Amino acid sequence: MDLSAVSSALQTISGPLIQEVISLWGVNDEVESLERELKWMQSFLKDADAVKVADSEVIRTYVAEVRELAYDAEDVIETFALKVASKRKGGVSGFIRRSACCLKEGCLLRKTKSEIGRITARITELSRRLQTYDVKKIRDEGGPSSSNDQRRESRRPYPHIIEDNIVGLDDDIRNMVSILVDEEHHDCRVVSICGMGGLGKTTLAKRSIMTAKLEVISVTLLGDTNSKILLTSRNKEVVSHADRRGYLYELQCLKDEQSWELFQRIAFPDKMVRVESCMEELGKGMIKHCAGLPLAIVVLGGILASKCSVIEWQKVSKNVKRYLKGGNDYSSPVTSGKAPRVAVHKYFLVQRIKNPHLRSLVLFSEIFRSQNRFFEESFLEKVRECFDNCGGDYCVMICLMCITITILLPLIMSYILCSLVPEICCTWKYMLNNFKLLRVLDFEGEENFGGCKLPDGLGNLIHLRFLSLRNFDFILSKLPSCLGNLKCLRTLDLRLRCFTDYGSTVHKIHVPDVIWKLRQLRHLYLPSRLKRQTRLRLDTLVNLQTLVNFNMRNCYVAHLLSLINLRKLEILWIPGANYEAFKKHLNKNPQIITSINLRSLSFENNRSGSQEMDPTHLVQFLSNCAYTYELCLSWVEMSKLPEYHHFPSDMAHVSLEGTELHEDPMPTLEKLPNLRILNLGENAFTGNKMVCSAQGFPKLDSLRLEKLPNLEEWEVDEGAMLVLRHLEITNCERLKMLPGGIRFIATLQEMKITKMPKSFQDKLVQGGDDFHKVQHIPSIIFKEIYPIGEY
Repeated sequence: MDLSAVSSALQTISGPLIQEVISLWGVNDEVESLERELKWMQSFLKDADAVKVADSEVIRTYVAEVRELAYDAEDVIETFALKVASKRKGGVSGFIRRSACCLKEGCLLRKTKSEIGRITARITELSRRLQTYDVKKIRDEGGPSSSNDQRRESRRPYPHIIEDNIVGLDDDIRNMVSILVDEEHHDCRVVSICGMGGLGKTTLAKRSIMTAKLEVISVTLLGDTNSKILLTSRNKEVVSHADRRGYLYELQCLKDEQSWELFQRIAFPDKMVRVESCMEELGKGMIKHCAGLPLAIVVLGGILASKCSVIEWQKVSKNVKRYLKGGNDYSSPVTSGKAPRVAVHKYFLVQRIKNPHLRSLVLFSEIFRSQNRFFEESFLEKVRECFDNCGGDYCVMICLMCITITILLPLIMSYILCSLVPEICCTWKYMLNNFKLLRVLDFEGEENFGGCKLPDGLGNLIHLRFLSLRNFDFILSKLPSCLGNLKCLRTLDLRLRCFTDYGSTVHKIHVPDVIWKLRQLRHLYLPSRLKRQTRLRLDTLVNLQTLVNFNMRNCYVAHLLSLINLRKLEILWIPGANYEAFKKHLNKNPQIITSINLRSLSFENNRSGSQEMDPTHLVQFLSNCAYTYELCLSWVEMSKLPEYHHFPSDMAHVSLEGTELHEDPMPTLEKLPNLRILNLGENAFTGNKMVCSAQGFPKLDSLRLEKLPNLEEWEVDEGAMLVLRHLEITNCERLKMLPGGIRFIATLQEMKITKMPKSFQDKLVQGGDDFHKVQHIPSIIFKEIYPIGEY
């Protein structure tokens, strides 16, 4: 049973900000009474869930009412606290502002008390109804089982049950089985099925496992290299993070014939019944609106299965059409009422959502991308009209004027471009005016065009917990100061892009110094390129756990000392901006990081120029990271690594790319007692020889060497890497042969050779000079092998 709404309301009410405000404004009794009632409701729901009466119609109605009460209570109290707290500032200006707003705050207080009173009255009425309809008897007897309950129970999916009505997955099942069991895909430890919701990902996974006759085991037992992990996800990004070497299988929608076949199985379960031609015509017309989505077809077929007359089918057909077209006279669960407050399906336009109580809004790229296409078409249409209606010389002069205006007056050009995309402005305005209670606002996709700028009205969404603007494009590269109003934010992702004019990209973004106000932040993702005038204060974010794209030019090194709960830190090592700031800080305080929870530390270069890091700088950071187990250096040049004793003893994962080390890193890294994963990527090492000594890398499980263009010789002594299981060599074209010490690594389970000369492969196959080194390895995969001189 879903108790999240009540739990969320109780957590909000008991928060420090709420408690401070209500104690100062004389609403303690009302809020405490409401909190007690919510706790009793929570206890009742847990009790009802324990005696298995959640499927009772009365209980379901009660749960829906309780959820609404909890949401309303949280909204009322949090809105009051946030509006009052925003005006409680110190100083003379704060006093004057509070004095001027006394009347307004008094009205707000009276309104809040009145709304709490109405919620309490609703709770009393709800309790009376429970007694009237004898819920205790239902709980004692276990509840009645109606035909509707039985149908609902039969529709509920279970992981151990394979659905009978499976259409259009035969080829997909065969492909998945071959991926899971064939030797060709032995190196794929993680197989992922990706597609939109309702496409049949879980069904395909279950049917593939059953067909392949595989044993499903606990994830904790997947130490065997022959085991595979099968994932399903709607988001490709989630899949890519699971395993970069994994296999991604994208599931497609059903074709028209397959859609009709599936629909018939659901809507006409009795195969002996003849389908009337008019019903067939209506059915085929309705399933076109399902767009080949199996779940939509199954739901539609389930509705029509109980409809026996043509008139009933016509009514359903009419409602389905109006539902998909967003008609105002159709009452859908998403577009009306107060019940649903969760994510919106990507096929809905924002303007068609009529629920002002919506809490979570996920806008997919198709919404804004379609408006981006409108922008492009409108712009090109203006140019065509210009050429069609004007002479050639005059038109060239107009184009030159436009170019001059774009260079000299970007703001004017931005205004002109914004006038070409009124839909985007309307979308923002509608969303910000109608969804004041939003908790989650996420923009999915790789390309989203947001118009001229991020609107100031975003600051009115004071209840937001999650805001992601990743991969968003704006004409103006300055973010509004209203971000500082979002005091409840837990996650803020500002990794966006901006446009100054049509087709010209600007990489630097200005973020106002307001992030310090967001004291509840847990995860902060800054833009990878910030303007020089941007200076961000972060010392107040004591709850921060993730900080990405921190840099010493736009942020203060000393503020890292205040981030005592930090778990993941990614630092941008910007050319010419790090050394002075870093040196200045060390002169005052040798300590940089105080968080004992830091687990992952990364240094990256945003490719805006080559930047070298002194090994002593890395030592300074590592000396403050005793419990860090992951280190990543990406395109930060370094002549050599620090001595091994400077690394944390728990270091388990090291990834180096673009470091251009002159000295062999192996003598240092092999002494790390708990190192399990080592990745040496492109240009990580510029020397021509690497040596792994005996007893080195005692716990190394996975080793990857990629794009080391100067590497010619690699030595592995007997006794080195004794527990290594995975070895990957990619594009090290000058490497002459595999080291002889590989034959002593009995634990090696798979070796993958990619983009290497054919002469290297010939030595490793049966009959080759080095076959004796690898003959004990169960799986050897060769990919993209090329003849000498043809790479």
